[in-house]
Amino acid sequence: MAYDHASFSDSKRMIFQLMLHLVCLMLDILAVTAVPGTEKALEIAFLCQRLRILERKASAKVHLSRPKKLMFGALTNRLKAVSAHSHNR
Repeated sequence: MAYDHASFSDSKRMIFQLMLHLVCLMLDILAVTAVPGTEKALEIAFLCQRLRILERKASAKVHLSRPKKLMFGALTNRLKAVSAHSHNR
């Protein structure tokens, strides 16, 4: 079975980037769990992720990949749940 070298290296790079984003998200989540004030910490983690993306694409239009959209969706849902819980107190 013959592989196209360019597409194979692109897929390796894409897998590496996905793993890098997941590790960054996991580290942000770990940082959030260690800090009191969950709502504020989650919002900061969300904004840090967003800032990393904007810094990399400062001159280009921001287009989120599927893994980034999933990370933001998960953080947003968690932030909404924590916000609703804290407002109900």
